[in-house]
Amino acid sequence: MNNLAKILFAQFAAICISLPLLAQTKVVLKLDDIAAQKNSCKSLPVMEYLLQRNVKASYGVIANRLDETAYPLLSKVLNAVDTKGKPMVEIWHHGLAHSRNGDIFEFKNTPYEQQKKSFDSAHELVKKHLKVNMSTFGAPFNAVDSVCLKVIAEHGGYTKVFYAYLNVNFKTGFDKLNNRVGIEIETGKPDFNYFMSEYKKNTSYLHSNIVLQGHPPQWTEEGFAEFKKILDFLDTKHAEYVLPSQL
Repeated sequence: MNNLAKILFAQFAAICISLPLLAQTKVVLKLDDIAAQKNSCKSLPVMEYLLQRNVKASYGVIANRLDETAYPLLSKVLNAVDTKGKPMVEIWHHGLAHSRNGDIFEFKNTPYEQQKKSFDSAHELVKKHLKVNMSTFGAPFNAVDSVCLKVIAEHGGYTKVFYAYLNVNFKTGFDKLNNRVGIEIETGKPDFNYFMSEYKKNTSYLHSNIVLQGHPPQWTEEGFAEFKKILDFLDTKHAEYVLPSQL
């Protein structure tokens, strides 16, 4: 290598070193409306498939749709770990009853006392039936107000909240996971083409993390197949699946 080539090579190497590395996109699977009663859980096939595929996922549980059969039914899923012994699954707070009456939601446009009772009751029910101490919250219908954020902050045990876009004038103590990229063209209907349009529209998120929301209890075989195509695409991008608490 002559001197000129050495100089050019050294300059090229210096430029490469100075360029910031493109961060691997972290993907949070936010899978909603999980119920487990009477030895039945409609979402169990999705849960088992994701574990077989080595994909970490988080599941929003509706607390009053659990009973004493829930833990025996889901224990293998709940206790699954990766090769480093880290959890593969996270259960998060998705309300007590997933209730709504027009513009009145479980955690929006309802009084403080009602929201606090609902929040605390759900937390304790999930602890009882699934042996999980939750630290992530996602409201039913993604509907929250400042009262809800106050209730979460006062609880003190929650570090992540999905889709909380409003700002408040008090300290919350939790992170908002708002980098939403849609996968369902309408609730319960995954659609690969819709996901691709959302993915391309939200490229600013790709250097950090994206949150993909789905409702597996409502998925048909066709919808499940569309979801698998989304995972296949993300594999080509070398995405890293993480749990909310890991962000």
